[in-house]
Amino acid sequence: MCILQYTLAVWAAAIISAAVAAQYVILGISILFFLLLRFMNLQWRLYEPRIVMGLGIASVVYAFSGVLRTEGGARFQFLSQYLPAMGYVIAVAIWLSAMLVREPWSYQGIPPGVDQDLLKQMRSQLDALREVLGKNGPPPEQRR
Repeated sequence: MCILQYTLAVWAAAIISAAVAAQYVILGISILFFLLLRFMNLQWRLYEPRIVMGLGIASVVYAFSGVLRTEGGARFQFLSQYLPAMGYVIAVAIWLSAMLVREPWSYQGIPPGVDQDLLKQMRSQLDALREVLGKNGPPPEQRR
C-alpha cells in the first residue's frame, strides 16, 4: 500500500510539473507577443492584444497556483484549488471586454503605409488565380 501511495505521489508531482511548465510556455509566448508588438512598432489592434493578455494572465495565475501547491503543500490547498478558476474568470472578463466593443474604423481597411501599386498588383494576381481555379477554387475531388 505504501509503494502505491508513493507511486501515485510521484505521478501527481510529474503531472503538476508538466502543467506548470506548459503555463510558463504560454506566458513566454504572451510576453514575446507584446515585445514584438513594441519592437516592430506595430499599431495595436483591439482583439489580438486582449486575447493574448487574457491567456497570459490565466497562465500566470495557473502557474502560480501550481508552484504554490508544490512548494507549500497542503497549507495552500484552498488557494491552489481556486486561483486557476479566478484567473480564468479574469481572462474571460478581458476577452469579453475585447469582443463586446466594436473595433474602431481606423483599423479597418487598408493600413497606412501600404504601397497602392503593390496592392493593385496583388489584387490582379489574386483575380488571375481565382480565374484559373474557378470562383470557389478547385472542386473537392481535386483538393488534397
